[in-house]
Amino acid sequence: MLSWNPESYVSEAVSRILAEEAKQGRGGAIPSYYDAVTSHLEAHELSKSIKVALEEQRRQNIGISCDIGGNVLEILFNPVDIEDAGVAEERVKKCVADIGCLFGNVSDELNSLNGKSGLVAVSEDVLDILHHLQSMGLLTNFRFNPVSEKLGCILSATDRSSILKSMVLYNSQVEWPKGMTLNFTDYMKAWLVDRVAARLEVLNEHRGCLIRLEDFARVFGTSRGSSVWKYGVSVSDLDGEQKFIGCLELDALRPTAAAHAVEDPFFDHLGMQSCVACCRTTTTSYCLANALSVCSHGEKALFFVREWREVNGPESKDSLLSFTLYFGYGKPISDEGDVRIGENDDKRIYLHSEKDQIVRTYKQMGDVKRYESHVETVIANSKNADLFHNISGYIGETTCENLERAMSLFPRMCVVASCIGNENAVCVSVLKAADVLRGDATFVFCISQRSPLFNHVFAPRSQVTLNFLFDNAQAVCQAINDTYPLWINETGNEPVVFESESRTYVTTKALMDISKQVAFETAESFLVGEEVLVVGRCLDSIPSTVVINVKNTLVLQDHVPPQEFYPFLFTIVHKIYGTVGFVGYGCQLCSLSPLTMYIYSPIESSQFALDEVYTGPKCNLTFLSSFGAPIFDGKDFEELGCGMPMAASSVSSLPQQNIYFQVEGMLIRIVRDISDKYVICVVAANECRFNQTDPCKLLVRPDDERLIPA
Repeated sequence: MLSWNPESYVSEAVSRILAEEAKQGRGGAIPSYYDAVTSHLEAHELSKSIKVALEEQRRQNIGISCDIGGNVLEILFNPVDIEDAGVAEERVKKCVADIGCLFGNVSDELNSLNGKSGLVAVSEDVLDILHHLQSMGLLTNFRFNPVSEKLGCILSATDRSSILKSMVLYNSQVEWPKGMTLNFTDYMKAWLVDRVAARLEVLNEHRGCLIRLEDFARVFGTSRGSSVWKYGVSVSDLDGEQKFIGCLELDALRPTAAAHAVEDPFFDHLGMQSCVACCRTTTTSYCLANALSVCSHGEKALFFVREWREVNGPESKDSLLSFTLYFGYGKPISDEGDVRIGENDDKRIYLHSEKDQIVRTYKQMGDVKRYESHVETVIANSKNADLFHNISGYIGETTCENLERAMSLFPRMCVVASCIGNENAVCVSVLKAADVLRGDATFVFCISQRSPLFNHVFAPRSQVTLNFLFDNAQAVCQAINDTYPLWINETGNEPVVFESESRTYVTTKALMDISKQVAFETAESFLVGEEVLVVGRCLDSIPSTVVINVKNTLVLQDHVPPQEFYPFLFTIVHKIYGTVGFVGYGCQLCSLSPLTMYIYSPIESSQFALDEVYTGPKCNLTFLSSFGAPIFDGKDFEELGCGMPMAASSVSSLPQQNIYFQVEGMLIRIVRDISDKYVICVVAANECRFNQTDPCKLLVRPDDERLIPA
């Protein structure tokens, strides 16, 4: 059980968050105990999963550690010939030893300059270093400034800047300002990483290599078993233990990374107080990471990024290829998902600008009031007292747009329901989010509360006729939506009532010619925002050929259930076991107000994860991209019902290219005992992150149910 004493991690998590909120004057954003606990658990799980991924990277490659002047340099390399790995290792050590001698000489020469004044002769390497330090100071407007404060004297930022500017560089000499002292320690670590990487790359004996020294890393080539190298961003907690707060991917397009701790204003030992810059050289990455950390605020840092990229374009040697900001306990700010360098810089500034946030807040106040009023109505109708806590948060337009775009790629059946309504008139309605559960007679759909069928499907054991279209679906659906009820009786489209196998079917002449009629009986239904979610069973067999809607286009599908399906990973925090989860089989968008979706998954794999005694409502849905499909290699359809294809704690550290979209949400209802095979869940979406990729689509082979990429 969790410990609730004042020294426990729960109290610690709450107090550190409240302390930061108080410092920044955001008292209205105080988190709940549930959010504090889950944030702490998720941070712990994230650090653990990153550590596992980095250890796996070390295991797959050959690693050596070298001590250079008290600095432990870690090198992982992927040799061309694994059988000659011992010889390659000796050559690596010899190269590092040679660079180590040069590093010692250059460091001694640099340190000897501190305290001098006047004209001093220097080596070519030292001259290059001094030129780069000065130019980076000027280019960053001295946000990066290596000038140290005088002993016993505090220098202003202006004084330190003017001292660095007064240094004059000649061909082999430097005019050293009187009393100037530069801090070379961290810069020289980055310089060492660059030199070692350059020397190893020209050997042409490795398919790839990663060189890392503390927070500085550089790579070339590829890792064994992967096209990228993983770089863990770490911080030290109060006990001095290293904890990972993020994991970046380095490759030929982004070869270096440097992290720098944020010095001001709040030290969060578990959290996110670091800035990472990725450039073409490790030294430039260090300088820019240092400059970003001085900003100490997301908005200021983003303005600096935009200014820098306006001057140093993508082809520049000092281009900022990528950045990640860990400010406070919230989510990191990063441009990892950008296709082109800087394409979303303005959008990020808009999202994190305090002034723009105030404008958006006033603009949304009226919407929020209407939304909360609507939610209260939903709660009253659904008789679920916990619903308000789960879905009352206001959802932004971006989240709705992202979810709609992502879900439009998933197929949904084109079905028209019909029945006899009041005064013996025939009612018809086009169903939303219609789906049949694979290998089961359970059928799920949504209709609007304003639909004429509402009163005829809401009650359990209600029966209606489902018309599964197989021709001319676009015109029929458009006509029903535009001209109903005039559509009935138009041009001979009179109602048709017939009986078959002791069941009565209600349809129209037009539907009779282009669809197959199937009887449906409601098992359970409930309100979801402006829609009604209906779960029941088809009393007849569903036709093998139906029309489906994919990307808002109607196409004919020959197999029901289809051979292809779109799996996703559902994860949730368990009070005892941490992150747990299962593979979901299907998902449809229910309502935009509030933003809700329904999913279904096998009973066997979801029983543990959906144990409401030990799991809260907060959950995550990760839909894989086509690049993420390999995790299902060698699996068959039945195996997915037995467990996850990967550790649940590792889902949060999946590479961005492997993710189609992710949803953070709340479980608001679990529907059991209707299907023999599946559990249906209703999830209120709070946030959606959509990547410009294709979703993971798998084919189920009919002979042995093996899964293969579509």
